[in-house]
Amino acid sequence: MMISQWMTSQVATASPQDSLKFAAQLMEENDFDAIPVCENGRLVGMLSIRDIAMKAIANGRSLEETKVAQCMAVEAKYVFADQATSYVINFMIEQQLKSLLVLDRDYELVGIVCLEDLDISNKITGSFSIKNKAPIEVVTSQWQKPSTHKNYQNLVQA
Repeated sequence: MMISQWMTSQVATASPQDSLKFAAQLMEENDFDAIPVCENGRLVGMLSIRDIAMKAIANGRSLEETKVAQCMAVEAKYVFADQATSYVINFMIEQQLKSLLVLDRDYELVGIVCLEDLDISNKITGSFSIKNKAPIEVVTSQWQKPSTHKNYQNLVQA
């Protein structure tokens, strides 16, 4: 069974050009601790409440004027939609993740999966086993600045 069968496909995202205030409001409205940052449908990073607190508020930056790109983490863990559910569960347990982004093979964000949802599904269907310890490969993305974005330098300078 593929993880795409368990993921939530409607994912709220921020863009690198959004203000931290907008992103924080989006996280508050949806009760998120972190939000994926996408540009043209592709994952470019993650922004967490901690990122906002440590990189903006603690340094006296304005949430209205500071852009998401200035505070986001450019590394994000993800899996592909066509990966086996048992692999994803094991990966989440090994990495101690509550949720995980799901990308297609073109690296576009297509969903998110939460360990809680998988645990509930496992109890109901018994279709996979958390005890099945398949080899875990750490899958991370280090985003590179797109050369076509003319104003990107202005966004990432602190």
